[in-house]
Amino acid sequence: MDAPGARIDLLRQLVGVGAFELAQATVLHDHLGQREIQRQLSGDVREVARRFAVQIVEPLINEIQQKFTIPRLKDWLSHFKTHVINHLNLFRDLSDMPPQAATMLAGEGGIDPEQRFLDYRVNVVVDNSHLKEPPIIVEDAPNYRNLFGTIERVVDRAGRVITNFSRIKAGSLLKANGGYLILNLMDALIEPFVWKELKRTLKNQSLEIQVQDQFSMFTLSALQPESIPLKVRLVAFGEPLIYHLLYLHDEDFREIFRVKADFDDEQDRDQETGLIYGRLIRQLSEQEGLLPFNAAAVAELIRVGSRLASHQNKVTSIFSHIGDVAREASFWASREKKKVVQPDYVRQAIQERIFRSDMVAEKIRGLIADGTLLIQLEGTRIGQINGLAVADLGDYTFGRPSRLTASVGVGTAGIINIERESRMSGSTYDKAMLILEGLLRNLYAGEQPLTLSASIAMEQSYGGIDGDSASVAELLCLLSALAEVPLRQDIAVTGSINQFGEVQAIGGVNEKIEGFFDVCHAYGLTGTQGVCIPDSNVQNLVLRDDVVQAIQQGAFHVWAVSTLNQAIELFTGIPAGDGSEKNSFHRQVLDRLTEITELLLEQKMTDTGRLLWIPGTPLDLPSDPRPPLPGQ
Repeated sequence: MDAPGARIDLLRQLVGVGAFELAQATVLHDHLGQREIQRQLSGDVREVARRFAVQIVEPLINEIQQKFTIPRLKDWLSHFKTHVINHLNLFRDLSDMPPQAATMLAGEGGIDPEQRFLDYRVNVVVDNSHLKEPPIIVEDAPNYRNLFGTIERVVDRAGRVITNFSRIKAGSLLKANGGYLILNLMDALIEPFVWKELKRTLKNQSLEIQVQDQFSMFTLSALQPESIPLKVRLVAFGEPLIYHLLYLHDEDFREIFRVKADFDDEQDRDQETGLIYGRLIRQLSEQEGLLPFNAAAVAELIRVGSRLASHQNKVTSIFSHIGDVAREASFWASREKKKVVQPDYVRQAIQERIFRSDMVAEKIRGLIADGTLLIQLEGTRIGQINGLAVADLGDYTFGRPSRLTASVGVGTAGIINIERESRMSGSTYDKAMLILEGLLRNLYAGEQPLTLSASIAMEQSYGGIDGDSASVAELLCLLSALAEVPLRQDIAVTGSINQFGEVQAIGGVNEKIEGFFDVCHAYGLTGTQGVCIPDSNVQNLVLRDDVVQAIQQGAFHVWAVSTLNQAIELFTGIPAGDGSEKNSFHRQVLDRLTEITELLLEQKMTDTGRLLWIPGTPLDLPSDPRPPLPGQ
């Protein structure tokens, strides 16, 4: 029925059986003949147009093909030439033609003006032609779309989700192809589907762009772009813990990331570092419109860097902290209509930052001032000393004094640490107590048994405690109770100690000194108050200006000790001795231990605690009634 000849034969048959009158049949016959002529003419026109197009297009495409040696590009140009010749209707201007002719030339489907030349468009996914060096891409949000690219979709008027090749978008991996991609390792790990696909892509050195939806169970695009050869250097930065965990538990990680570099968060404080700080501050001022900093202000910022590094000869490498202080200093300077930032405004910025964050520290100082927290700041007392602790609130760290006390009696319970027995201490603190017992044996149990019942506590401490920085304070407090020699209460002490009596460095020394100074300043500086610190922490002193000024004026003091004997002489005012000198501190401790041992031997006393050592004296001691610690 589709062929014109068949339709005419059918018409004749219908006339023969009387289904059509002759006149009607004649009209239909003439109409079918005209359509046949039109169809043949249309076919002839298309063929002529095709041959004409071949003569024009083919030489142009051949000329372009000769300029390139890329096989795949030559194949694409061949397909392009064929497509152009077979779709000439796309290139004809139909606006000036009669509707009937335009419809005939456009074909049955017609031409969509919006999609007319879509097939000939070029989707430049990545263009690095302007770069003279390999590309360096920093990906701040390494999700699946941003890393691997995607195929965008749109919804047409009929509600259908459609797409085409022009909606293929590149991700950071493709943009960095031939160069370097930098990203945060932790961010890549927590994004859905990213880590597994990233490893696969890097191992295969091939990138596939697809739509990935974390809420979909199937591919959302009918397009399947060819995989793209990938040659990229991935630089992932993150915390050392993340690196070690992945290295131990992810075999692909070891194969992909073969080069590791550690970056220190501090560097030497020298002339070169000073120049670097100056350049960074100038760059920050130019980028953000801050006021310029004079040399003294830059020097003050370098001092802030040393404070953050807690070292006189180091500065922090984390410049974001310095940048925050610089911005605030510029604000305070501009508020007073200054044209240049001076060091006073840097100090003001630091003070304002402290003021905004030290509410807890201020409340603690208030509790000490009104007597709620008991701290003695003058005189002497047996078995009592001022220790120093550090509280870390995340954005603010401060020091505070804490009273330590010790009591000693006749018995064999040994040293009972109340924090440990109440399970409020950490493992480092417990280890320090065991070291302290070892030091006592080393000092006093060489020729006689070490028998005593003693307890040590940090008073008014209701939270957990950890660290070994209270070791010197606890030992001095215990020895004071044994020798019955009073300790100075106007001095606070911090420091750890080993089994040979050497005082060791601790952390937070600046905060501890400043915390005790603030309490003394509120109480009233007497000129004798101060802090005893390990000698090895002197290099870490970067104190506040008011503390430095008080030390220079003799209103406050900082003593550095390297041995237990130096600390004993500072707190007691009597020679420490070596145990053989009469009236020396160690002699008095030994005399007291001898007295306790003799009383035990005479009275055959037993105690509910543990016996450290009574050689040659069989005592029927009960088992330790104290509950075991976790893990024992």
